[in-house]
Amino acid sequence: MAQRFFLGFLEAGISPAFMLFVGQYYRKSEQAFRAATWYSFTGGSVIVASFISYGILRAPQVAPGKAGPWPILFYFWGAVTLLWGVAVWILLPDSPLTAKFLTERERYVALERLRENQSSIEVKQFQIYQVREALTDVRMWLVFCMAFCISTTNGLVSTFSTIIIQSMGFDSYETLLLTVPSGVFSFVGIFVSGWLSSKYRNLRTAVVCFFCVLPIIGCAMLWSLDRVSMKGALLFATWICAPFSAGYAQCMGFSISNVGGYSKKTFAAGWLYVGYCLGNIAGPLFFKKDQAPGYKDGFMASLICLLIALVLAITHMLYNIRENKLRDAMGEIAQVDRAFEDLTDKQNLTFRYDI
Repeated sequence: MAQRFFLGFLEAGISPAFMLFVGQYYRKSEQAFRAATWYSFTGGSVIVASFISYGILRAPQVAPGKAGPWPILFYFWGAVTLLWGVAVWILLPDSPLTAKFLTERERYVALERLRENQSSIEVKQFQIYQVREALTDVRMWLVFCMAFCISTTNGLVSTFSTIIIQSMGFDSYETLLLTVPSGVFSFVGIFVSGWLSSKYRNLRTAVVCFFCVLPIIGCAMLWSLDRVSMKGALLFATWICAPFSAGYAQCMGFSISNVGGYSKKTFAAGWLYVGYCLGNIAGPLFFKKDQAPGYKDGFMASLICLLIALVLAITHMLYNIRENKLRDAMGEIAQVDRAFEDLTDKQNLTFRYDI
């Protein structure tokens, strides 16, 4: 339990930090695809890790009579993570302004291309008023609740899908390999969602809705199909639940591109991840031990949460459309260039919200 606590504690800053990096390096039109690219490897890691873990677990024991190959598995992935962390610490600059691999002119160009974002790059002084604004911002709460509802499905995909697969008669090694398609669906779904959002302007809400519908269908199948005669369909249903993470990737995109002010953006990125974590905590609670392996209540709860996420996504879209129209109606007042000033999206009337 202590190990899992510290694993989660040390991992917690990764997604918010990556979100800030994307906001500091890329234009709004590029951010969704860039965020989805790195986040898609949550699915890619399932693919790679499943095969490597299978190989390690099937290998002869190095020390017979000991705990078996499981410690080797943790030593291996722990070492890879540690080494990569050191590489990131050395090679990844905080922002384009501190990138040593860029010349002075290239840093200026990298900064100037971000002018259309109408947002600051990096401000060392923390502005508490921006946090207060974030806490009263309807958009932030809509995206937070979307992240929570979507992430409840993670309990189904990451934990209970293996139980469901094993209940079909597969052993633990076969189950490990049969989780690979879930990683494929997740990887492709997240990557495609980012590409669509970048290629077609203001399509993010539609993308969120589509990648909520897929797991809704999967949950409905898992809830309704017979456990004995429909094993193939049930296996497929567990796989199509995995692209729920593409919807969360778009929530990250909203928190990057639709928030102005460095302190507000920092807080919003962290707060979104809190919603994600709470969803991951709540999700497994829907799956009751006395209902195994059917878990009827769990699948129905996941389905309802995804339907709520759909409603929240559409509400978020309509709210942003309304705000953009109000700012457009202000004419020249809302056209003053305030790029690189540490202003929030509410303060900067030139700022426009992605939908």
